[in-house]
Amino acid sequence: GQPVLLLRESSDVWINLNDAFRPIKKGPFQGMFLWASERTGFCHLYLYDGQGTLVGALTAGDWMIEELVGVDEEKGIAYVTGTRDGPLEAHLYAVSLKEGTATNPRRITVEPGTHQVTLDSDCQCFIDLHHALDTPPHINLRSLVDGALLAAVYEQTDPVVSDLALEPPEIVMLQNREGVLLYGAIYRPSAGSAPYPVVVSVYGGPHAQVVANSWMMTIDMRAQHLRQQGFLVFMLDNRGAARRGLAFEGAIWHNMGDLEVKDQVDGVRWLTQQGLVDN
Repeated sequence: GQPVLLLRESSDVWINLNDAFRPIKKGPFQGMFLWASERTGFCHLYLYDGQGTLVGALTAGDWMIEELVGVDEEKGIAYVTGTRDGPLEAHLYAVSLKEGTATNPRRITVEPGTHQVTLDSDCQCFIDLHHALDTPPHINLRSLVDGALLAAVYEQTDPVVSDLALEPPEIVMLQNREGVLLYGAIYRPSAGSAPYPVVVSVYGGPHAQVVANSWMMTIDMRAQHLRQQGFLVFMLDNRGAARRGLAFEGAIWHNMGDLEVKDQVDGVRWLTQQGLVDN
């Protein structure tokens, strides 16, 4: 057969790939398909008919969906994870496939932090792997209706965690020289007083996020070791980092090593303004 072009995506910077294409094979939306796009500057979910004509946006706003984790085709509900409650967290949401519902997804996960989920095939329940700065990973079986706990799967805490005397970093917010909001993290030394010697730990992007409400920050062993040796460790997600929208991430397109450094410099200047380091 001959291929038929259904839709085309373009961008002034780059196309972030996703796995959100989903044909709908039954129910009231049979023959349509779901598609995710960053055309508005944030990744959102869209419904198309079988000829590639846009039916409507299913999510909208200055936040992004990250993964399409399941679709209840009979009920017309898509389940996505995303950043609607802030770019430092990841939650599960239920999204109606009906038109005019794009601004009102229903949040299912309750606990603050990061949720990685796997749905059952009948869209009745889900496995929830949850963790946060102050919460080691634990796994529960929960209802898709309201997130209610159905069964605890794994809730043990390794005793080594207590032995290591890990302290979660402090999440901070600051503005760079252009007024753009940036998120940072401070690992304060376990002894001594300010001003401290400082180690700035940088990744810089693109397509990565360092600062988040995640247990991965607390178990950063290099940062924890330096903190215990008397250093203040500072991390900052500069422009170019992920989960803040395409404009924030794509600011470094064909200009790597410029804006990232300026943002990191602004972060260190902010530390001096707080009296945490010497000028």
